[in-house]
Amino acid sequence: MSARLFDRLAAVASMLILIGLGMLSYFLAQQADRLARPNTPRPITHEPDYFVDRMTLLKANAAGEPSVRIEAVRMRHFPDDLTIEFDAPRVVTLTDNRPVIRISADSGRAPDTGEKTDLTGNVRIVREASASEAELVALTDAATVLIERKVVVTDRPGDIRTGPNRLTGIGMQLDSQTRQLRVDSRVKGLIAPREAPREDAPPQPRPE
Repeated sequence: MSARLFDRLAAVASMLILIGLGMLSYFLAQQADRLARPNTPRPITHEPDYFVDRMTLLKANAAGEPSVRIEAVRMRHFPDDLTIEFDAPRVVTLTDNRPVIRISADSGRAPDTGEKTDLTGNVRIVREASASEAELVALTDAATVLIERKVVVTDRPGDIRTGPNRLTGIGMQLDSQTRQLRVDSRVKGLIAPREAPREDAPPQPRPE
């Protein structure tokens, strides 16, 4: 091997060694910088960690009997704020010896502890008829169902109809336990007159 060729090979080898050392130094510097940085947790976003389609949930009372049924086209749970969102929710009270109340809406939102459900969009509250009372229908755009108390409350305008009677106002509360309806303000009502007894109706006996 000639001296000139040897010198060229030595120069190329030296250059490769310098390049390799430079790349190694860069890699080590990057690793040291990464280790020096604090471990920042991944930001939590408002994304569901699970969902259920065609959900039906039964909530029992203290005696272990079904008390409230909650249905939805879809339910999603969010771990960032521990909430549940519902599509087309429907809440049904199952109280013995009292008319059933059915509440439906376009959407709903609730804490995952289950003590209440906030409903929005086309909220419809129906109390079934009983032997002494006509069916009651209340319409509003937002309401809250207090699950344990079986109470529906809203501070929004409402339109209430029962039989031929109509009542409007702002803010209302319907208690399925006491069967009482309260309207808070700007109350307007239309009460239909009672039907007069028919002339051909048999006379009522007089009390002795």
